[in-house]
Amino acid sequence: MAVRNMAAGREVKEAIAKEIPTAKIDAMELDLSSMASVRKFASEFSSSGLPLNLLINNAGLMATPFMISKDNIELQFATNHIGMIIVLSDV
Repeated sequence: MAVRNMAAGREVKEAIAKEIPTAKIDAMELDLSSMASVRKFASEFSSSGLPLNLLINNAGLMATPFMISKDNIELQFATNHIGMIIVLSDV
């Protein structure tokens, strides 16, 4: 699981493992609005040697006030579009 909030990600991972004890789940930090985070995630995932068997996109922003990301990109565009493009191209 690629998660922005690792504490919440661990809780979800534990809940899934409780329901499905044989589940093999990894949680890795990913903030799609930060290109540094996206590149770090892609590099770490590629280095893990794990296959990407399933991709579920459940992240995004909509109708937020105009904001600029750390990378000087409009936040909604950075999160919903640029971050996913970089992840998929680098993995």
